Amino acid sequence: MAISASHVSKITFNLAGGGEQTLGGVNDISFGLNKTLVDISAMDGTSDHVARLAALKDFPLSVSGFFDPSDAAYVYLQTQFTTGGTLVMKLYYTNAAGFTLTSVLVESIDFSASVDGAMEVSVSMQSNADVSTF
Repeated sequence: MAISASHVSKITFNLAGGGEQTLGGVNDISFGLNKTLVDISAMDGTSDHVARLAALKDFPLSVSGFFDPSDAAYVYLQTQFTTGGTLVMKLYYTNAAGFTLTSVLVESIDFSASVDGAMEVSVSMQSNADVSTF
């Protein structure tokens, strides 16, 4: 499942004790809800069909946009990356509905700047807990 930036109304992060902060300047987002299938078929010839179990879940998220060093949500992401803490992330696909991911880990933060002076940032994250809707 992919959600485009045009469908996302806002993205917020919450760091323990810091309150919820909205991420500004987002121009691209990719969010996945994935499960790894594990083959659990009997190998004794009793069945011709493959039986699978939906086992491991994966929730990758990447966000890119214009970087504002005073944006509290970007500060939260950088703090989490350097300290190894986790964040709670909410991805709103309407003004009132979306996904909540807990225990979000920042995998990487990449900065780039062009000659026109605009600085962009790309952040890759993973959640090591379940996702819920609201």
